[in-house]
Formats: sequence, structure tokens, C-alpha cells
Amino acid sequence: MPDNFGLQLKSGYDYTLGIVNLGADYTLGKFCFSLNVNNLFNTRYDRSGMDAPLIPQQGRWFMASIGVKL
Repeated sequence: MPDNFGLQLKSGYDYTLGIVNLGADYTLGKFCFSLNVNNLFNTRYDRSGMDAPLIPQQGRWFMASIGVKL
């Protein structure tokens, strides 16, 4: 395979809440494609700041991007 071709998988896990994140990056020539899924299992949880009440957090969400190297 040429040097400008690649696939990279990535994952993350928050041990305190059981949140699983998953993503992949794919490079083909000058183009880079990325797809991420956060909170894969749609875990419901709340977080707060210093003096803020508990705020419900986002469920499962997706993010995709395309980049071009100039």
C-alpha cells in the first residue's frame, strides 16, 4: 500500500460513568475522512459544575468530517 493510505481506529472509555466512544480516521491521498460516535450505548447521566445543579448530558451523538491537505 502507498504511504498516503491509512485507516486508524480509536476508542475511549470513561470508567466512572461507563461511557464508550468509538471513532475511525481514514486517509486516502490528500483526503482525510473521520467518523466518531460518542456515548455509543446512549448512557443517561448528569454532570454539574462548581455551583451548578445537575445538568442532563447528551445521549449518543455522531460527528463526521472531511479534510484536504493543501
